[in-house]
Amino acid sequence: MALHVGLTGSIGAGKSTVARRLASWGARVVDADSLVADAYRRPDVLDAVTERFGPDAVQEGRIKRDVLAAHVFADPQERRWLEGLIHPVVAELRSAARQAAERDGVRVVVHDVPLLFETGIDQQMNLNVLITAPPDVRAKRAWERSGMDRDAFDARDRAQMPDAEKREKADVVVINDAGLQELHEAVDQIWRERIAPYLD
Repeated sequence: MALHVGLTGSIGAGKSTVARRLASWGARVVDADSLVADAYRRPDVLDAVTERFGPDAVQEGRIKRDVLAAHVFADPQERRWLEGLIHPVVAELRSAARQAAERDGVRVVVHDVPLLFETGIDQQMNLNVLITAPPDVRAKRAWERSGMDRDAFDARDRAQMPDAEKREKADVVVINDAGLQELHEAVDQIWRERIAPYLD
């Protein structure tokens, strides 16, 4: 049986960097953003999004993520509608990825999920890891990475569970407010102390 690790963190926290570090240790990473991208390619999803948000939300058979974000992060009702459409599809894709890992004999599967606790996926995990950092640090990273301004950052941040609640639910909390080396050392410690014993 594989050890399933839930990995989450608010925007700009650094969880993708952590996922890559865990992959370097031999874990298989199931990335929720990739699963969402696969879901958005399904014709039934494209049709539903077009009907709900208009033709500007879909271009040449592809979801325009910026247009969609402008709708859903400005209106909680629209966000809930989109989550109701996408989450069941993503759950189906995640289940398939989990089964494939089991068939392949993978020992550690890391589920990189931004809404890990909000969706209850943490209940399916053996270990849940939260990557966090102060809001100003995360906002700066979001700007440097994608040019996201502070208003857009704040809107997305408010759409997620407050950090304090996530900390209460997580088994391990990593505060990523220093450098890359310090983050890698923290991840390596998690592997040695919380994951490696399972593999013995």
